[in-house]
Parts: sequence; structure tokens; C-alpha cells
Amino acid sequence: MTRPKDDALASLAQFNPWIASVAPFMGTSVKLTETMRTQATAVASELSDFTMRRIQEDVRLSERIAGCRSAQDWQQIWAEYWKKTFAQYQNEWSRLASINQGNVAALSEVAAELQPIDRKTRMAA
Repeated sequence: MTRPKDDALASLAQFNPWIASVAPFMGTSVKLTETMRTQATAVASELSDFTMRRIQEDVRLSERIAGCRSAQDWQQIWAEYWKKTFAQYQNEWSRLASINQGNVAALSEVAAELQPIDRKTRMAA
């Protein structure tokens, strides 16, 4: 069963053979663009969530400091804050690295589709 897009492409190809020769590239280009958009959205979402968590921690810090009764209290709260901050940043970089590994794998799969198309087009030319 042919899809409506395939029928439209076949109709256009009758009038302009160039359309038929670039159609495989266009399809792969759309896949590549969609993959990149999906991956960029995942990274942006992760960074947005992280930023929100960090802002909440910063607000809590000021609340905790306001409740300090001694220099030792302040020193302990400040040390805990930085310890937690460094741990959160370390975890975030690990998450982003993991997301980007998935990005590279997904983009590599789409790019691998280009190679056979490129060979076919060169042979046809």
C-alpha cells in the first residue's frame, strides 16, 4: 500500500526527475532533523529541571541561614550547602553525558542511512 506522500512524490517526479533523485536525501534529512530536535529537547528539559532544583536549594539556603543562632550553625549550613551543590553538579554532568551518548548513537543510526543512499545516487549519476 502506498502512502499519500509517496503518491505525491511520484506525481512530482514525472515532471521533474531531480525530485526523484533527491527524495531519499530529503527523507533522511527530515529524520536527522527530527532526531536532533528530540535530543535537543531532552537536553533542554534536563537543564531546565536542574536549574529549578538548584534555585530551590538556593532559596532554602537563605531560609536556613536566617535561622542560624551561632557562627557554628552558619558554618555547618554553609559547608552542607556546598557539599550538596558539588554533588548535584557532578550528578547533572553525568546525566548530561548519558543523554549525549544517546544523542550520538541516535544520530549515528540516521547518518548510517545516508551512506547507502549516497552510493545509489552516485551510481545513478
